[in-house]
Amino acid sequence: MDSMNDQRRRSTNWLAIILLATSPSASGADNNAAFDVISTDYQPYLDHMESYRCEIVISGTGDGKPFEPLRSAVEQHGGSALYYSYEGATKPLMVNGRNSNYFFVLARDQPDAPWQIANLFTKDAEQATTKPHRVVRLTSQNVLPKWVGMLAYQRNLFLALSEGQAEIVSADRPDANEAGDEEIMSVLIRRREGADPDWRFSKGTFQLNKRYHWQIVSAELEVEVDKDASQMKCLIDNSYEYQNELDAWTISKNSCEYMLSSANGETQSTIEIREYSFEPLEPDENHFRLTYFGLSEPIGMKQSGGSSLLWWATALAIVAVLAIGVFARRRLKG
Repeated sequence: MDSMNDQRRRSTNWLAIILLATSPSASGADNNAAFDVISTDYQPYLDHMESYRCEIVISGTGDGKPFEPLRSAVEQHGGSALYYSYEGATKPLMVNGRNSNYFFVLARDQPDAPWQIANLFTKDAEQATTKPHRVVRLTSQNVLPKWVGMLAYQRNLFLALSEGQAEIVSADRPDANEAGDEEIMSVLIRRREGADPDWRFSKGTFQLNKRYHWQIVSAELEVEVDKDASQMKCLIDNSYEYQNELDAWTISKNSCEYMLSSANGETQSTIEIREYSFEPLEPDENHFRLTYFGLSEPIGMKQSGGSSLLWWATALAIVAVLAIGVFARRRLKG
């Protein structure tokens, strides 16, 4: 009975998409049908990917010249996250982190040297909401690995649709491959007027695969770099693999080719390839706190939660002493 209901539900969803794609009056609210179909499988995937560790290796070329691979790692448990930067070393030299109470940045000059605090501030501090530090951006959901399968030029497509930053213009009914085990949906999406100006995505055609929780398998995007001159196209090609321990299809490779065209007709090309390796992470909130790295918790801050203004002065003092010059040689690529 459940199988029959599921089949009826899928048929109803696809009927809505067929009507959406063929109706001359299809617009705005009507396209919610396509979004509902995507969210049916994608949202449970997001909820399921609660705790994991992911190793990332970034390589590529700029104008035909390869650049040195960069290694990093992300650990996430719910709203807590750690972003490790190796900078060519065998062990991480920088950590950006967040937990239920505060954000922090740790740094060290040698792989086996003790960690030092480079930046620290409360999660609800004005700095975290009005002028976010890189630690906020690097440990936000938009750039965490579980979101990569839906990235559209540095913004999660599903989140952009949910928040009204983008809209579905049209959606084609999925076709099954020869084996009949894949359903591909082609979706045209554009940025809405009045959307976040920092998101330069203009529009794009996305191929979404139901097998992979409706994540992107390929796409062609148009990006507005300069309103008067430069425009950029981005070609995306994603690969996925099934993780038995995580019971999910996770992205294994993300390839992006950027082609920048200037007003004088010159074109620059950059290819960026990111390889991902996922594994489960044992849930433990203490893993994301300063004590895990051999440092003391901020004064007045209970390890289990709560906050105090006393530690803020301590944080500022630490930053004043330790932060000078720490980032002069550091450069993270998120």
